[in-house]
Formats: sequence, C-alpha cells, structure tokens
Amino acid sequence: MLIAALSLAACATAASAPERPPAPREAAAKARCPQVPTYGEAERLTAADHLDRLPAGSPVITMLGDYAIMMRAARRCRGEAVR
Repeated sequence: MLIAALSLAACATAASAPERPPAPREAAAKARCPQVPTYGEAERLTAADHLDRLPAGSPVITMLGDYAIMMRAARRCRGEAVR
C-alpha cells in the first residue's frame, strides 16, 4: 500500500507534457545573464515605505537607482519584459 501511495504521489508532481527545451543559443545566453529576484507586494510596499523615510540626499537613494538600472538590464538580457 505504501509503495502504491508513493508511486501515485510521484506521478502527481510530474508535468503532463514536457516543456520544449530552449534552443542551445538561447539557453547559453540566459546562462550568462544574472538572475532577477522577485519580490511580493508586501515586500515592495515595505521597501517603498522605508525609502520614503530616508533623508534627502541619502546615498542609498542613488544606489537604489543604480540597482534599478541593473535589474532592467538583467531582464533585457534574459529576454523578459522590461517595465
């Protein structure tokens, strides 16, 4: 009974149809691109609140602007949508 249950559980996590692997060139290009982290709505709102509390002229504001530019470049490199 245990073996049957484990076998069914393993089947439940498998994809119904395998995804088409990316073309070798496309896969190589993505491998060279940095990963892009994703943040939830709550994290973004908290970060915005913290950003609003920074004093004018804070170097953190400049650094976050640089980070935003790097994130857009990473998304473009990976072929993802850029906002």
